[in-house]
Amino acid sequence: MINLNKPRKIINYNYSFLITLPREWLKHHNLCKGDGVKILTDAEGNLVLKPNKEMKNDRDATAAGGTGEEVPKGDSGI
Repeated sequence: MINLNKPRKIINYNYSFLITLPREWLKHHNLCKGDGVKILTDAEGNLVLKPNKEMKNDRDATAAGGTGEEVPKGDSGI
């Protein structure tokens, strides 16, 4: 079982608020930078995070015949 009891601080970044996700949870769901998560609410108004398989990073493109290479920041790739 993954221990998720460590409190997380809310970070103010420009006009958004951020929290970090537990590394163990990310590994368990095979998620990394650029992947998406769905944010839902339960009946009590609590947030529920679920991996969003439709928003997987392009690292999976390698298995489908793509290059899987990341485009450097500031480079549109065009």
